[in-house]
Amino acid sequence: MVTVDTIGRVRRAYWVQKKKIKAIARELRLSRGTVRRIVRSGETVLTYERKEQPLPKLGRSLSNSTSCSRRTWPSASASG
Repeated sequence: MVTVDTIGRVRRAYWVQKKKIKAIARELRLSRGTVRRIVRSGETVLTYERKEQPLPKLGRSLSNSTSCSRRTWPSASASG
């Protein structure tokens, strides 16, 4: 997650110190795309919100949990 402090460092390095995007990315250990997005946008906080929460995908055997949890095994005495 990119904090406000990091955004300030990136912008200062780019606009005041005249550093290249690749050099800033290397120093701050960010991707070049992230640095580019910070420099081009005027926002102070970068957030990502998922549009739709995906549902967990369960296999056919796990979807019917009652049969799995109440499984009975034959007893050892019955087999002989």
